Amino acid sequence: MYGGDLIDRYGDFFFLKSSSVWYPRPLESRQRANFDLTFHTPESYRFASVGLLKDSTVANKALTTHWVSDGPIRNVSFNLGFFEDHLVASNGKRPEIVVLHSDQALRSFGMRSMAKAKESVGQDVSQAAEFFTAVFGETDHKRLYATIIPYGHGEAFPGLIHLSYSTFADDEGANGDFNQFFRAHEVAHQWWGDWRGLRQLPGPVAERRLFQFLGALVHADRTEEEQVLLRSTRSLEDRPARTAG
Repeated sequence: MYGGDLIDRYGDFFFLKSSSVWYPRPLESRQRANFDLTFHTPESYRFASVGLLKDSTVANKALTTHWVSDGPIRNVSFNLGFFEDHLVASNGKRPEIVVLHSDQALRSFGMRSMAKAKESVGQDVSQAAEFFTAVFGETDHKRLYATIIPYGHGEAFPGLIHLSYSTFADDEGANGDFNQFFRAHEVAHQWWGDWRGLRQLPGPVAERRLFQFLGALVHADRTEEEQVLLRSTRSLEDRPARTAG
């Protein structure tokens, strides 16, 4: 059992200090390994991690969950908090989507959620997942968690995506081009994540541009506007704070 110094708290947000060095034997660079993880967390908090949820039990006000990666991956993460969830059931064309959002945590930052934040994120994530399933085939996971994090970037793992608090906040509006693009960008990693062997790409710049293109492609398909592809890509270049991890 490992219980190192993993988490900080500010207001009602919980900060995971790193997605690659919080476990006892962090990997170097792009090395990959299989992960078998068991977490013990307070029953009152919602929790999600990477890979496949194998078991979940509650005893003595503690939630114990068991997660297993379905193959070698580079790093793993989780999210813990005062979340409200929004479920978008599978329609047979994509995985089930579970959005974990915390208006309470945003308010502790002096911010407020956009109208129907969970539903907006759920719609964009589910539509992007359906698009990528149609184009690239099924992903390995039957459920995808999309969770708010207290950072200005996104990061993706098998079965889990971290989304910046700003894509839930009342700053640009639920239907802003950039929010749709950003969310689709992170979903794309479920099909093209570095755990799937993107080492053949020449480097991180090439990877970033691939996901810019995939995110813009989804947004252009939804809006039926050819110019969205160019506009969305330029938008991401102009706003590096929300780039993918």
